[in-house]
Amino acid sequence: MSDWLRDNKWVNIVAVIVIVILAWRVKAIIDALTGTDAEQSNSDVISDDTWFYDTGSGKLFRAPRAQIPPIKGPSGEDAVWATVHGCGGCGESQRFVAYMTSHTPQLKARAEADPGVKASLYAESCQGRLYSSDGKTWVAAENAQAAGMINASRNPCGGDTPKRCP
Repeated sequence: MSDWLRDNKWVNIVAVIVIVILAWRVKAIIDALTGTDAEQSNSDVISDDTWFYDTGSGKLFRAPRAQIPPIKGPSGEDAVWATVHGCGGCGESQRFVAYMTSHTPQLKARAEADPGVKASLYAESCQGRLYSSDGKTWVAAENAQAAGMINASRNPCGGDTPKRCP
């Protein structure tokens, strides 16, 4: 039998192709069952949209990342950037808001006045950036409580490492 396989290399090539296709299909089925897909499983994917949290409705929605929070959410109340993580995946039932980010009116006004300096404003420092875990109580980024809030959000998955959901 091994002589026949050695003499018929095309059989080996076809077998490898079939195995690769089967493995790819099994992965697609597992991803469908766990609520992930190729785009969601790669947290390095940069999208034009990002997560926002509507403080009025308590719901997540997607909007252009170029918008500087707070913005007006679907409920008519403020909406802020949401850093979204997931336990085991990024399906709707798996994801949660790790923390939210907004800006003081002064920083928002500076960034909107000159979009060309927006990136340098973030590089300057954290002054003017605000963090929250509930969308109601906000802490200045330079406050030690903000660092604790971000660190506390990193392990709510029963010991598993949460995944960042783009």
